[in-house]
Amino acid sequence: MTDSFSKDSLILDAAAETERIVKAIRAAARRFKRRGAIVALSGGIDSSVVGALCVKALGPKRVFGLSLPEQESSTATPGLSDTLIQHLGIESATVNLTPILESFGCYETRIEAVREVIPEFTAEWKFKIVLPPVTESDSYRVFSVVAQSPEGRDVTQTLTLAAYLKILAATNYKQRTRKALEYFHAD
Repeated sequence: MTDSFSKDSLILDAAAETERIVKAIRAAARRFKRRGAIVALSGGIDSSVVGALCVKALGPKRVFGLSLPEQESSTATPGLSDTLIQHLGIESATVNLTPILESFGCYETRIEAVREVIPEFTAEWKFKIVLPPVTESDSYRVFSVVAQSPEGRDVTQTLTLAAYLKILAATNYKQRTRKALEYFHAD
């Protein structure tokens, strides 16, 4: 193995790496005295690979799939999750996170934060947070919100620090809620 990065650094023995990871999962289950694994499955590549590795390591009877969609999930998420769950042959549960996130104020807090910089913004609009590409300049980069009205009008506005942090904190409800449900099902 070389110390420098080259195209050879990307050469991977997939079978050997899979076996290394499977052994590590088994060892962790023994070490932590666990009977199996809970895997939150979105239907995406990352969770699908983790689910498959856990099934290979522990067997399908010792892996539980948890599908956790919410109103901003891709419409493909439920179908992809269900297909993976069936393919892996594991037990599963689906919990719609939308009511939980609404009760925390996740969506409304983000709307309020965007409204701080785009006053006409409403829940019907779409938005994303962006940074200018590093190739555009070497100056300090500041987060902006790019919003699109239901009519298709695009508005871009620099976020204040307070608005950015409010959006970040509200969005983090999603990850924290998913983890709480994973712990619940593990218990």
